[in-house]
This record gives sequence, structure tokens and C-alpha cells, in this order.
Amino acid sequence: MRWRLQLWMGLILAMVLGGFGVVAYQLEKKQLYEQIDKDLTERLEVISRASRNSPGGRPPRGGPGRPSRRPFSEEEEERRGPRPGFPDGPSRERVVIIDSQSAQLFTEETGFYYAAWSRGGRLLCASDHARMDITAPDDPKAPLVLLRTLGTYREFYQCTAHDSVLVGQSTAQVNGALQRFALTLMGVGGGVLLLGIGGGWWLTSRTIRPIEAISSAAKRISAGDLSERIPIGRQRNELNQLGQVLNETFEKLDDSFAWQRQFTGDASHELRTPLAVMISETQTALARDRDAAEYKETIEVCLETAQQMRGLTESLLDLARFDSGKNEILMEPVDLTDLVKTCCERLQPLAEESKVTLSFSGSPATTSGDATRLTQVITNLITNAWRYNKANGTITVRTGLDDQSNRPFVEVQDAGQGIAEQDLPHLFVRFYRADQSRSQPGGRTGLGLAICKAIIDAHGGTIQVTSTLGEGSTFRVELKAC
Repeated sequence: MRWRLQLWMGLILAMVLGGFGVVAYQLEKKQLYEQIDKDLTERLEVISRASRNSPGGRPPRGGPGRPSRRPFSEEEEERRGPRPGFPDGPSRERVVIIDSQSAQLFTEETGFYYAAWSRGGRLLCASDHARMDITAPDDPKAPLVLLRTLGTYREFYQCTAHDSVLVGQSTAQVNGALQRFALTLMGVGGGVLLLGIGGGWWLTSRTIRPIEAISSAAKRISAGDLSERIPIGRQRNELNQLGQVLNETFEKLDDSFAWQRQFTGDASHELRTPLAVMISETQTALARDRDAAEYKETIEVCLETAQQMRGLTESLLDLARFDSGKNEILMEPVDLTDLVKTCCERLQPLAEESKVTLSFSGSPATTSGDATRLTQVITNLITNAWRYNKANGTITVRTGLDDQSNRPFVEVQDAGQGIAEQDLPHLFVRFYRADQSRSQPGGRTGLGLAICKAIIDAHGGTIQVTSTLGEGSTFRVELKAC
């Protein structure tokens, strides 16, 4: 990832610097050539005015004009040789067409030169440093100012009905300046690119460091060390938030695996006892011949033990379905008062048999939920209140709407033995028993309250317990309003 980020960052930076360099070079080139064209245009205007003031290419007598170059002697003409666009032989007819002040614009120091031709193409005059291969421009039909570029020379010319005039300048110096400017841009751009790549490497390394820490922690956790956590810095950024979320996830996984280990051990213990009873009974029955009554007694014990195991496995399956979210809850309007009243009427004979007084009082309360599952919760709470009650004790069941939240509730209060304060936080933990006994009579599995909590959580409600040791307990269930 670091190399990929670095490559993309370097590529983007190179493209940006390259684009900036090209634009800067073109702007500089445009500015320099615009200045050259401006200077050439101004000097062409000077030549054109001088030409118009001297008909026939000759200055008026007594005028201020002076030769721009002296006439060549025959020996000098032979030594210079014929020049393209110049008439053969001595150039004694060349005359000055600009004054001395204007001639200062066309010196070797300025780099500008000029030339003028007659209508017939005869060279009238030219500056001393005009290029040797200068030729007369084409003769356009309209008197327009035109541009031509020949190698490193840039020239402007204008043709009229009487003559043609041309001014030019070598662009070698400008091209050299542009080359130096391009080299400067490349050097600066390369330095900025190297600096950007170095800064990008440092930045990506610092950015990747938390990811590497997360990856290392994840590897150690995958190796079995669930207590490992990702170090989180003080800065508030996305990676630290991700690390915090992963730490919370790892903590939940650690708790989940710890609970799973405990759950597996508890379930194995709960299943071991009835299995041991069944094996012992069958081995005893097979040890010698017995009469029908003894065999019947053995079978009844095995049946009771098998039913206990079936209840345990069904409870475990219920909890597994709730944990996986696959236990479907049918949400429909439920008259909570009628449902609780029916449960109390069904369990009334059981309470009377144990000499426990079961009373019910309720006001209208309606919720949305699964009537079968809610019946299971109410039945379990009333049954627990009966089992852990005192002789001639009482059970009070109430329904109604909460005064503050206006949510329907059910309360089951008993006057039994109560629950110790240290046991209250663990009361809904699977297989947890307040008396820490691992063997319970009556086929109880220690999963009833855990199942009740799972059902209420699936309904979006809450279940709470308050208790005083030796005085009794109160379980309160609150559900969503319909």
C-alpha cells in the first residue's frame, strides 16, 4: 500500500509540475515573442514612413537623411560576391531612406536590421548587419503587415504599390533564454518532485504506521491472544476511531469466547449428570435378572432423566436461535392483562397445592409481541416465585402502564427467601445459580431466566430484579407500547 500510494502521489505531482512547467514555458515564450513582434512592428512603421517620405527611394535634396551604409567599391563588391535579391554589380544606386535618429534603431547592438526593395525587386538599401541571404518578400496584392520566420530569424514586411520594406531580428538570443528558462523549470520541478516524494514517503509511512499496528495486533489475536489490544494515540482521526472500534470488537470477542468456554463447560456438566444416571440405571438393570417391577422402576428413572435432558437441549436450542437472530418473533397486538391473568389462573392449582397465595391485579395494558413467548416468560417468573417462596407465602402479580414512560409492564413479587446482593448482577447469566449448586431437583437447568431475558430483549423490552435477602424478590418486565 505504501508503494502504491507513493507511486500515485509521485505520478500526480509529476503531472502537476509538468503541466505547470509547460504553461509557464509557453507563457514566457509568448511574452518574449510578443515583445519581439511589437518591436518589429514599431520599426517596420518607421521604415514605412521613411519610405513614403522619399519617393523613388531617394531622400529629398538637402534633407536630413544620411547613408545607412557607404557605397561599396568594385573591389568590395567582388569580395562580398553576389547576394540573393541584390542586383549584380556595384550598388552605387543604394540610397538612405531613413534619417539618422531612426537609424539608431537598426544597429548591430540592437540586433534589428532592415531592407527595402523597389517594386521590381531591386534592393534599394539594407542595414550593414542584415543577413547575407536576405531576399525580397512575396508581393501580396494587399498592403498588409505580414510575418515570416526563416530559421532563427523573425521578420515583418509590408509591400505597397511602390516598394517593399522588411525588418527582422535573430531569435537565437531569445531561444537561448528560453532554453535556460526551460532548464531552470526542469531543475526546480525536479527538486520539488524529489522533495514531494520524500515528504510523501514520510507522510505515507506515518499514515501506514497505525495500520501496521492494527495488522500486527490482529495477527496476535488470530493466533489466540484475545487479550491483545491496538494501541491508540491521543489524536482524533479516522484510524484511531477504527482502532477503538476494533478494540471494542476484540473485547466483545474475548468476552464471547470466555462465555462460550464457560457455557460449554456448564452445558457439559449439566448433561453429564443425567447421562451418568441413565448409564448407572441401565448397567444395574443389566447386571442380573430382575422382575417386572424393578425393570419398570429403572425405565421410569431413565425416562425422567431423558426428559430432563430434552428440556436442557431445547433451552440451549432456544438460546442459540436468539443468539443467531433466527428465532422468529411474531409481533402482533397482545392484551397483556388478559395474557397474565390466564397464566395466573393456570398456575393457581400449583400454588394452592404448595399453600402459596397467588393474587393478580391489573389495569388495561396492550403491547406488540409474540403471545406464546410472552406466556413463556410470565409462566417462568411465576413458577420461580412459587419454587423459592416460603411456606404459606404470597405471590403478587400486577400489570398496567408505567407512570413515567407510559409503557406496559408486568411485576411478579414474592415473599420468599430473596436473593443476595452479590448475585443480582449475574442472575440472568446462563447456568448461574445463586446457591452455586450444580445439581438441581425437578429437572431445572438454570437457563430459565436467561431465556426470559433473551425473549424480552427480542421484543425490545427490559427485565429487572430487586430483592432483599430473607424478604423476597420483585421481577419487573417493561415492553413497548402497542
